[in-house]
Amino acid sequence: MPTGPVNIELAGTAINQTDALFPGSEGIKWHIADVVDGTNKINTVFTVNSNVFIKNGVIVQMDVAPYISDGRVFVPVRYLANSLGVTNDELDFNNNQVIINKGHINIELEIDNKVIKVNGQESMMDVSPVILDGRTMLPARYITEAWVEL
Repeated sequence: MPTGPVNIELAGTAINQTDALFPGSEGIKWHIADVVDGTNKINTVFTVNSNVFIKNGVIVQMDVAPYISDGRVFVPVRYLANSLGVTNDELDFNNNQVIINKGHINIELEIDNKVIKVNGQESMMDVSPVILDGRTMLPARYITEAWVEL
């Protein structure tokens, strides 16, 4: 798989409560992966409670915003996958199951199930995907960790 930086920044008023863990921060930033979408490097910023994200400097509208629940930041899986170069044709939503297929990467998730399958290998998450306003939401960590490992 080609490489290039992928960064996610989580910010907003709710994230500021983590200031004790990240003194002086106005959000949390991660370098989560090295991926290339064609020949373009990917840099993505999601903001808590904002229905837009920024990919390579371009603002992209979402129909649901990332939010915090039980200390986790949940993001819409479709937009997170899109930000990593996954097209909507490479996503399958069927019977409470989400399947992401991109090249040699296959990720399977199920609503209210803490199991994630990455290329057939199962592992446990500490939270399960949920549906909010018709959108599947999941902490970015699990998709991005799966992406980085492959």
